[in-house]
Amino acid sequence: PALLDSALQSALALDDAGDTSAPAVPFALESLAVHAACQPHMWAWLRESTAPGADVRKFDFDLCDAGGRICVSMRGLSARRMRLPSTQSLLLARPAWTEVAALHAPATPAHRILLLVGLAAPATIDAEVRVLAEGATPAERYRDAALALLSTLQQLPPGEPACVQVAVADEGGTALLAGLAGLLDTARQERSGLLAQLVLVSPSIPADRLATCLQDAQACAATLVRINGDGRCEGRQWQDTILAGDADAACAYREGGVYLITGGMGGVGRAFARDVLQRTSNAIAVLSGRGADDAARRATLHALADECGVDRARLDYLPLDLGDAGAVERGIAALLSRHGRLDGLLHAAGETRDALIPRKSLADADAVLAPKVRGSWHLDQATRGIALDWFALCSSMTSAYGNPGQADYAAANGFMDAFAQYREALRVAGERHGRTRSLLWPLWREGGMQVDADTQRAMTAASGMVPLETASAMRAFHHVLAGEEACVIVVEGD
Repeated sequence: PALLDSALQSALALDDAGDTSAPAVPFALESLAVHAACQPHMWAWLRESTAPGADVRKFDFDLCDAGGRICVSMRGLSARRMRLPSTQSLLLARPAWTEVAALHAPATPAHRILLLVGLAAPATIDAEVRVLAEGATPAERYRDAALALLSTLQQLPPGEPACVQVAVADEGGTALLAGLAGLLDTARQERSGLLAQLVLVSPSIPADRLATCLQDAQACAATLVRINGDGRCEGRQWQDTILAGDADAACAYREGGVYLITGGMGGVGRAFARDVLQRTSNAIAVLSGRGADDAARRATLHALADECGVDRARLDYLPLDLGDAGAVERGIAALLSRHGRLDGLLHAAGETRDALIPRKSLADADAVLAPKVRGSWHLDQATRGIALDWFALCSSMTSAYGNPGQADYAAANGFMDAFAQYREALRVAGERHGRTRSLLWPLWREGGMQVDADTQRAMTAASGMVPLETASAMRAFHHVLAGEEACVIVVEGD
């Protein structure tokens, strides 16, 4: 039996066809003939015998003794892969502030740079201090600060320990700069010996205490730190919960509603359009993009309507340049003129131009920032008087953890996260309509930003995460929209 088992394993190895997702087991054998007794040491001769055009691969093999005599013949062996019960779960994580203690006595590297926004420079501090100018809008301020921070990191002497702190007044639109923490996380991953922090400083901290508070923050491991009015340091962490398999949330769409999806012609945008069409009987999905409403885009919408089995009139296309405030205002006005209402907005546009920080072009970084930073701001300004049900932003986990080569992309998504909290506060104050949510997506199985198969396998082995299934993404979306948190990480895995 042991010899036969070894021969069977060899045959199954030939049948893997690159599929290692589940073990293969024999399920059919056409014939077995025993010609002689087996010896302690045998040879197996295996060959494929699949008929032309057959769907199932088959193998023949013979067990031979040392002299080449055939002792056992097996013909037509085929196998199937076991489909094991899935242990994957859908996990949602929200940000939480927890008090952090100093892990070590703060050291002062030879290169210590302090960037300040909305704060006065300390009278005495052992650092090169740069006060960043404030832009005309919070979005412009964020864009300018992100590019200035990238430039600062690029100018650091290579191979030497350094400390870069960005200290920001924790109030109003200035606090949006907390979104730059993902850029700093990326910098720490790309460069050893770098301490990089974004520090939100309470406006009640007096100027003469700022230097001491920043020195205390430097002794903490967290990249994003908040200094409270009493001088205590808190670090941002993520608290997760597993979404129960039978937990269903109310549908975020209403019958007869109209929903704008920016980046709508991409894979993620089309997935949300399908969700709108399939969960309702007459809601309309308006997909927007930078290109003109041409024959190719109309054909895409026709194909999408046919796929979902719905009337083509339930899909529309809106050319929209998110970087142009006037164009966004005109586009929203055209949408209202055409459809008479707008109930929800999903901002799914984005761009990547990956490169490590030393080789990253500031022009490329600006292009990556534009759709998510300027785009989010312009969309909010153009819809601030509309009675929306919700305003949702498609962010990325890179904003929470960073990712080598994607410092600009982490910053762009970090703006979305901070902006969701900023806009939600305006809604609570009665200055906006519709709850605001930022969903920090991982890699999707279909659509969205993609990586190669080797990177996917390494990611799963290291963290247990797997690419997010579209059905899981939609389930998470409706839960997040029905929940109370403005920013939520979505993860699927074991």
